[in-house]
Order: sequence, then structure tokens, then C-alpha cells
Amino acid sequence: MVFGGMLVNVPLVQADDSTSTSNLNQATKANNQLVMSTSPVSSMIKNGWQQNSDQSWTYYTNGQVKTGKDYVKLPTINGTGENWYLVDNGQAQNQIQSWAGSFWYFDPNTYLLSQKRQLVSEWGNQYVVGEDGRIQSGVQQVNGQIYDMDSNTYTFSKRRAYDKANNGNWYLVDHGHAQSGVQAWSGSYWYFNSNNYLLSTKRDYVKSQWGLWYLVGNDGRIQSGVQEWAGSYWYFDPNTYLLRTKKDYIKSQWGSWYLVGNDGRIQSGVQEWAGSYWFFDPNTYLLVKNQQVWFNGKSYYATPSGQLLTSQLKTINGRLYAFNGQGVMSDLSPIINKVNALGSNIQVAIQSQKTGEIFSYNNSGNMRYHTASTIKVTVLAMLLHNTGGKLDGTQYDLAQRMIRNSDNDATTTIINRYLGGNRNLNQAFRDLGMNESYIDQHWGTTETSATDQLKLLHEIYLNPNDGYLNQSSKNTIKSLMGSVTPSQRWGISAGSSNYYIKNGWNSSNGAWWVSSIGFIPQGWDNGYTIAVYTFGNNYPTGANKIEQVAQTVKNLLG
Repeated sequence: MVFGGMLVNVPLVQADDSTSTSNLNQATKANNQLVMSTSPVSSMIKNGWQQNSDQSWTYYTNGQVKTGKDYVKLPTINGTGENWYLVDNGQAQNQIQSWAGSFWYFDPNTYLLSQKRQLVSEWGNQYVVGEDGRIQSGVQQVNGQIYDMDSNTYTFSKRRAYDKANNGNWYLVDHGHAQSGVQAWSGSYWYFNSNNYLLSTKRDYVKSQWGLWYLVGNDGRIQSGVQEWAGSYWYFDPNTYLLRTKKDYIKSQWGSWYLVGNDGRIQSGVQEWAGSYWFFDPNTYLLVKNQQVWFNGKSYYATPSGQLLTSQLKTINGRLYAFNGQGVMSDLSPIINKVNALGSNIQVAIQSQKTGEIFSYNNSGNMRYHTASTIKVTVLAMLLHNTGGKLDGTQYDLAQRMIRNSDNDATTTIINRYLGGNRNLNQAFRDLGMNESYIDQHWGTTETSATDQLKLLHEIYLNPNDGYLNQSSKNTIKSLMGSVTPSQRWGISAGSSNYYIKNGWNSSNGAWWVSSIGFIPQGWDNGYTIAVYTFGNNYPTGANKIEQVAQTVKNLLG
């Protein structure tokens, strides 16, 4: 630009945005009017810079000032060479001024065009000054801070935008300032670094400005759904973007289903969920279905729905297996080994409530065993069958003494008074399908097998319908077998806190017949009936052997 015939080496060039607002124009006009106030004219002829009473400066040539507004090169006000000044009717202008279609900032002390990028205040507003002295608009970096200046007013913008700054970087700005932390923009949430305001480009788990933690992707976006981080997979809620801290079975963003733990981690291996156990592949984290699986040295079997078989006996590929409460799969060899290790003349039989399948083992071949007092359950069942479950006061008193206390006299009274004698018990055996049970003389020497006793126990505990016994009759037996006196609680109860039980023992020429039958409930439909009969031991030894067998069964099914 040429002024007064000279080439200006620091020109004020036309702004890219030639638009200026009336507000800024009016403000700069007020600046000019304020600066043009001068001191009384001296009688001396003035030349050069003269300071006015308001501390402003006016340039005179032979007592005259040049009219109009111009950007001219003049001797410096401090007398050290020459420099460029914006003068209006001779008076040097400072602060924000309009010139050549742009706004500029002149130092309030030196009146020279600013050559420093800075944030300045005037008229109660703030403005960004560029390195060339021009008032800036758009996103601007000043002293490490990012500002967004309105293109019309040049003050802080009121917009929210993601825009490119003068330094070439992109920033999210809102009401004039760059945003950091977790921010909403264009339908997503993003993370902007708090130290430089730039969109994060590193996958990281970050703490937001309000104290909650979020996973940031490599594109800066806050992640949701199933995500990999720090060597594991995690689930972030699609609505809150927070790590899920409640165990749940969720659908991923690609449609597959996964189990989330209470810590938000995607689970694998054997897991409990919704009242059942499941197996999730350690490599894919997906639910495994309809196959046998191995995990941590243990075997499990997943059904077609994915549930693991638990607390039951189940035949798979022609072989019977036991499954405990956590789904661990085992053959029945531990029971067989335990029975054999305890000596001869032991029979055990169990029936699964869930499947109805039966396992029995007798290490003395087809030997039958004396019922001893376990016959008392059959006695009560026949009495209830004959009365339709409606016992009078005397009958109930005899029944509760017979079962709870194992009272022999009460048993004999019931058989003789209400059942027509010992041999009539054979009718009950026939009605219940107990083909290996028979009474000839005394009820205590009735012959039976553990498997036969399961038929009686099935009618009481596993058959949900009315059969030989109606529901009232079944409830009476359950109530009494569930409340035997403490001295009667040994036997199949070993390892269980909840049980229904009836034990028996008698001697024959010094050798004891010791037995225990009952039902072990384990939550809904997970229980089992069990009968254990022994012969040839003394009473305490026989009881101990029954408990060892019962504990082994509990380990496999409990």
C-alpha cells in the first residue's frame, strides 16, 4: 500500500471478511471522538507531535494538521526514527480502529499497530488480535487458550460448533470457548483433552469433568456396547455410556449375546445366571449349547438351551451321570468305590427328582435287607391311604410317636388295630409296586431292597399327583419325617441341612440291620430320594457307614 508517495513496509491489508458491524464501527468512532479532544492553541507554530491535555498525540506541520483519516509514516512519538501511525485529522489513533475494511488494534501506549497475538478488552468485551494487528474472527489460539470470535461482532461467539482454528487444528467451541472433557456433538459423545482441547485419538478409559468414567475410542468417540480394553471385554450401557455394574445377559451391537458380570466384564467359563448355571466359551465368550465341555479340569454338560445340567441323574449317550448343584458332571463310580471300601452287605439307591432316573448299587448281589423301623413309613402310608388322609386324634398321636420317636408299641398298635395285622402290609407293597418287599411274621424283619423303598418315597415326594396317597396324606408324612427327634436325625441326612428322614435298626444274633431312607430337597425340583441298607455291623458302625455313603451322594448331587 502506498501512502503520500511512499511504499509502506507494514501495510494494513484488506480483511478476508470485509463485513464489519455497526456496533464495532460505532465503538471505534467513539474512540476517535475521545482522542480528538485537544489543548488550547498555543501562540507558537507547532511542528511534529504535540501531546494534548487528555494525553493523546497530534501531529502538526507548520501549525497545521492533515485532515481526514490515513495510515502514514511519521517520526515516532518517542523521537527514535520513524514508524507508521493511523491518524485522524492529525491525531494518532489507538486501541481498536476501523481502517481499510478491517478492524485493527493499536497499542494504547505507543500508538503503533500491534504485532502481537493477544486477547484485549475494550468496551466491556474481549477481542482477539492477530500477529498483524488485525482483529480476528473464527476459532483462534491465544497464549495456549482457544477462543471462538463472532464473524460479525468479533466478540465471543454464542455458537456451538466444531471448527478449524488458525493453527490448523479442530476444536469444539461453545459460547466463545473451547470445550474439553466429555462433550455432546452431532448425535454422539466425544472426549476432548483437557490440556490442549483437541479431540482424543487414543483409546483410553477417562474420567469426565463430572467424575464418571468412560471408554474413549481411537476416534475420540465415547464407546458403548461390548468393548475391548486392557486385555478384557467390557459392556458399556448404550444409554448412559457407563460401565454396566449389574450382572446381566445382554445383546451386543453386532447381535450376539453375552453375560456381563457385576464389574462390567464380559464373563466366560461356568457362570450362574437367572437361577441356573451356564457355560460361556473362554475364547468367544458365547453361550455353549448341547454338548459336554471341560473347564478347569471338570466336566459339564450344556443342554440345547445352554443351561448346564445340575442336581440330577441323567443318562447321556447310554451312560448314567450325576450332576451336582454347580453342574459338575461325574460318573457314579465314587459311590460304588465308597460302598465297596466300607465292606460287604451295603445297598444304596437314589432317584433324581428332576429326571426320575435311578441309580442303585448292592455290593452283595441280590441280597435283601430287613427294614427294621423304616417299615414305619409304609405303615403310615397304608393308614393314610385307608382313611383318605383323615386321621382322628388317636391315630395321629400314634402316627407321630411312630415316626418322630420310632415308637415300636405305637407301630404295633396301628398295624393290629387299624390295618388288620402284619401280613396285610403286603397289600400296600403290591399297591405301590414294591415287588421286592414282603412281610411274614414280625414287621421289623420285613424284607426289602433300597430300590423298592424308592417306590414308596417316589409316591410321597416325587409324584405331584394324587395316587396311592392324596396330597393331604403326603403332607402328613412329610411333616412327621421332617420333624423327627434329634436322636433320630443321623443317616441319609449327612451333609444336608434340610431333609425328611426315617431310620431303622435291629439285631439278629448280634449282627445289626441298620438303614436310613428319606428325601433331600435342594431348591425347586433339584432334590433326590435315597435309601441305604446295611447288615453285619454293630449299630454305630452301620450308622457311620450309611452317613459316609450319604455324604458321597450329596457331593455328587448337592
